Amino acid sequence: MKLGSNAIRPAIRLPALLSALLLALISVLLMALVLGGLVGGILLRTDAVQKRIGEAFSSGTGMVVKFESFSAGFWSARLKNLTASDQEGDALSTKEVYAKLELLPLLTGRLVFREIRLNGVRLVRIEASRVAAAEEPVRVPVDAAADSERKKREANRVVFLRALRSLQVSDAAVDWQLADGRTKLQLEGVDLQVRMDAHGGGGGEVSILQGSWMEMVRFKDVRSGLRLHDGVLEAEGLEAACGEGLVKGAAQLALEPPQMFSCRVEATDVDLEKMSAELPTLRIAGKARAAFQMQGAASEDASWTGTAKLEVEEGKFKGISLFQMLGQIFQIQELSNFRVRQGLVSLRIAEKKIWLDELHIDGGDLALSAPGTVDFRRNLALNAKLVVPERLLNGRVAQMLSNGFSAPDAAGLRSIVFQVGGTLDKPSTNLMEKAVGEGLGGIVNQLLGGFLKPKKAEKTENTDATEAATGVPK
Repeated sequence: MKLGSNAIRPAIRLPALLSALLLALISVLLMALVLGGLVGGILLRTDAVQKRIGEAFSSGTGMVVKFESFSAGFWSARLKNLTASDQEGDALSTKEVYAKLELLPLLTGRLVFREIRLNGVRLVRIEASRVAAAEEPVRVPVDAAADSERKKREANRVVFLRALRSLQVSDAAVDWQLADGRTKLQLEGVDLQVRMDAHGGGGGEVSILQGSWMEMVRFKDVRSGLRLHDGVLEAEGLEAACGEGLVKGAAQLALEPPQMFSCRVEATDVDLEKMSAELPTLRIAGKARAAFQMQGAASEDASWTGTAKLEVEEGKFKGISLFQMLGQIFQIQELSNFRVRQGLVSLRIAEKKIWLDELHIDGGDLALSAPGTVDFRRNLALNAKLVVPERLLNGRVAQMLSNGFSAPDAAGLRSIVFQVGGTLDKPSTNLMEKAVGEGLGGIVNQLLGGFLKPKKAEKTENTDATEAATGVPK
């Protein structure tokens, strides 16, 4: 019995010994974490480390970062009212930044951010003005020192991003403006969550309350899952609402410079009239469907290229008084109330312009085509052609004033070619001069403008109402 008892004792004592060692190890680890956290908290409260945290955010974003207040936890920091700016016209502000740091690097004097949460972010980008917006960009000689500094900032940003394991952005907004104050891209209510692993993979989700592009497209309720692999962030199953229609697509963005992106979307059952209620410069109504794809470097719109196709049915022009005036002068009801039976637009994106390779509108008896360009600064350069059946020009007034139209073709159609310039906000055209002659066209415009312009004694709201009703500015 004694031999048996002695043989059993080691088997009983070994698990007990392991348990004691395990408990001791856990105690040591907990003590190390607590002590490390206390030491980390003390380090984070020093002015030197706080300054280095500001510098780390500066190098990670490539911007000059300042913050109003700083509070420290064990190995985390909370910054209030952070602002950042750079020389390229970008400015960022956020109500609060929560940053969690890696413990061991912190104890050895290095800053490695593991988690960052941003709340109430506002990003503004204002493009520098150029003397000739429609011309080629001015080429500035490359400064070797500036180029070296830019590459250094990009490298720091890559290191900063690779160390992150969690990024959370809530209630963010983006306002990308032209130098004259017009909007290129606007986003509101952006929420983003991305979780990353040590191998460059991960995932998350993004949502956008509403936004617009070039003040031509308005969208809302954007939602998508996110997938991260090999330094590329992909939006999977992208969905949004647009003019009460549905938009579906996908997009991807490389996190490392030059941050190449690509996107493709398809839109169906878009009500342009409902969308144009929020975009006053959109001057056409109707049901639309579209397919669109674009790619390039995210921050270099000169590199953007793409194609799109838009189809519109059962629509009408809004706020374009020129056709109404021309229809009244020629006594053509169809022109005064130009309806869009079917419209087709095929376009390309390149060289900071939208190239309208095909823009054709079938109005039943009437047809309008207007190929040309719209640049990213919203400047128009269209060569338009209006086609009218000869029978509509048989009225007495029309016969007197229709010298600008071509002779009827074999199908009995007459056409007039004219140009459209100005901007999307304030288009200009020489259609009236082309239709009735340059001298008479100017007189007609002056007479109509003088006739429709309210008297000086009238109130401002009456002036605005007249302008809205006629489309003729005061």
